[in-house]
Amino acid sequence: TSVPHYLDLVIGIFRHGDRAPLRSFPTDRNRNSKFWILGYGELTHRGIRTMRNVGKYLKERYKTYLTGDPKETKRQKQPLSQDASTAHQFCSMNSTPSKPPRQVALGE
Repeated sequence: TSVPHYLDLVIGIFRHGDRAPLRSFPTDRNRNSKFWILGYGELTHRGIRTMRNVGKYLKERYKTYLTGDPKETKRQKQPLSQDASTAHQFCSMNSTPSKPPRQVALGE
């Protein structure tokens, strides 16, 4: 049997970026810290950077299969990830879908 020479699907499984704690405690010296710039439970600057880097890596890795047309890719968020900030930072490096993905021959 021959192996198809096109990319049909890429599945990415990764941990969300670093986040601030969900809440503080009475003796927490950093309770009012500006370190948690986006607030409790949100991505830290490091988490934002990490998720953008994951998006950049995937974009670079699959650039030969992408034309830059935002309609060529389809992205689905599964219920396993409930962190909208992480998804937003990751997806900011990728295109927004509106049609089924285009099938691209390998080596094009």
